[in-house]
Amino acid sequence: MSDSKFVEQIVNKSYKYGFSTDIENERLPVGLNQQTIFLLSQKKEEPEFMYDMRLKAFQVWQTLKEPNWAALEFPSKDNQKIK
Repeated sequence: MSDSKFVEQIVNKSYKYGFSTDIENERLPVGLNQQTIFLLSQKKEEPEFMYDMRLKAFQVWQTLKEPNWAALEFPSKDNQKIK
C-alpha cells in the first residue's frame, strides 16, 4: 500500500475516542478583495484607520508581480483561489 493511500485511510476513519471540540468559525468567499478586507476588519473590530491601511496595502499588493530574479522554477499561484 502506498504512503498516500495509508494516510488517506487513517484520515477518513471515524474518530473512536468519543470526545469532540466544537470550534466557532466563519467562512468567507474565496479570494481577496475590498469586501473581504472590510469583513475581516469589522470582525476584528478594528478602527477605521486600520481598515484604510489594509485597503491601501491591498491596492499596492495588486500592482506587484512575482519576482523572477532567482533561478527557481515553481508554478505560479492564483491568489484569488485562496480562502
